[in-house]
Amino acid sequence: MENQVNLIGRLTNFVSFKSSNNKHYIYFNLAVGNNSKTDFFTIFGFNEKFLKLAEWVTKGSPLAVRCKLKSFVKNNKRELTLILEDFKLLETKKQFEKRKEKNFETLNFSQPNFDKPEDDDLIPNNDTNIFEEFGFDSWDLSQDQTNLDQPSDSKNHIEVTKEEQLNFLEDFVAE
Repeated sequence: MENQVNLIGRLTNFVSFKSSNNKHYIYFNLAVGNNSKTDFFTIFGFNEKFLKLAEWVTKGSPLAVRCKLKSFVKNNKRELTLILEDFKLLETKKQFEKRKEKNFETLNFSQPNFDKPEDDDLIPNNDTNIFEEFGFDSWDLSQDQTNLDQPSDSKNHIEVTKEEQLNFLEDFVAE
């Protein structure tokens, strides 16, 4: 039975990219919490369809993620990592564009931003498919809707093995 971790939070920074052996990976930090405590998680994406995530989110974007919990041993210490399996955006395209514009206008890393969220900061919980604004019928990533240069069924598609994932994670932790 596979383990599964579901989180809802906000990106603490922009999505980052790494390459290793001509394969591309993403990682980002997600802040998850309530009024009294916030936990921060680093999440890795090894599937090429996740490369587009950086175009759809920015610092502060609310995001729901489904991940697998993986562990490995590095220097006699057990490390836990979260591997992205699926995600769902929790804001409309209009809200995203507003946040993106604000992030680049006021990008100042020396000053923290404690702005109170606006009333329309999160989308209401209803059955409306807000993701049509992004050109998708749904966020079912098992269907290749991401318009990548190499769709997942392409014979040129690059698979990332579990061993390559572990090597990447071990190198990442060592940095």
